[in-house]
Amino acid sequence: MDFRPGSKFTEKVPEIIWGDFISNTYPRYKLPNKWEELINNTFKPKSSLVEWMKSWRNLHVNSDENESDEDLVIKDTIYNILSPYIRAFKAPYNLLKSGDLEENQYNSQFVNPILNNTLDAICNVDWRILEVPIESSKHRRNTNLNPIIDTVLSAKRADGLARLWKTHEEIFVYEQTGPPDYDDLTQFYLHDYKLIRTMRDVLNKRIIFQLNDGTCDNKDLASFGALGHCTDVSLFWCTIHQKAYCLREFGGFKVPLIWEDLPILSEAIIICLKFFSFMKENIQKQELLVDPVKKLLTKRKIHS
Repeated sequence: MDFRPGSKFTEKVPEIIWGDFISNTYPRYKLPNKWEELINNTFKPKSSLVEWMKSWRNLHVNSDENESDEDLVIKDTIYNILSPYIRAFKAPYNLLKSGDLEENQYNSQFVNPILNNTLDAICNVDWRILEVPIESSKHRRNTNLNPIIDTVLSAKRADGLARLWKTHEEIFVYEQTGPPDYDDLTQFYLHDYKLIRTMRDVLNKRIIFQLNDGTCDNKDLASFGALGHCTDVSLFWCTIHQKAYCLREFGGFKVPLIWEDLPILSEAIIICLKFFSFMKENIQKQELLVDPVKKLLTKRKIHS
């Protein structure tokens, strides 16, 4: 079931029921007040690129000895995210608007810093980009599919992948349809379909991991993903409810193409920090559920 706002499934649901569903099931996370204050102050509109560069440098210059490690982490996050944009906008011509930017360069240079740094601020996971093999999709077969879709799915690779260090369990997948000026609806729907299938594979593998660890109740277990199209990036999570996959949208953000649009990075950082906080809680919650006795009983059921 696709519970995203623009899906055909939601068109059949009355608006009142849809509103109640969102209000009752949508995860809400509040960041530390100091974090939001620092993010919003840093990304206040400025009159010139020079002011942006000054604000960017001050993140490390104006350091207080009494600052906590958490405060330093968010400063590093903002600094690292701003860096590639400052370099791009002070160049003789704007690479983001030039039409010379390819998908992998756009992903690695501009989208990845947002996802990577906000993810690193919340979770300590193994994050990789650019055609990363998806282990969860390795044994999936594509039968009775349109040849075009099958070609897209057969690669079973992602533009970004996060997995746990200890178990190599995959938890987050990122797909990019192309560079910021490549508005191809066919590629959008193909990559959207590919992302959903991959998130299902990741969720299935996570459930198998939990069963092997003795956790039978997997109703709250989720896989997480993001889809980038042009300058938009949408964040999703997928669960299983009554034997049906449920895909929901957490939110989204935009990538700035000119220095005047840099204030939109505040929303990007905040929504990503909240999303990855949700993901971290889902990971930790499942780890706490493991009971040694249930683990032995479940393993016996699986292997008998």
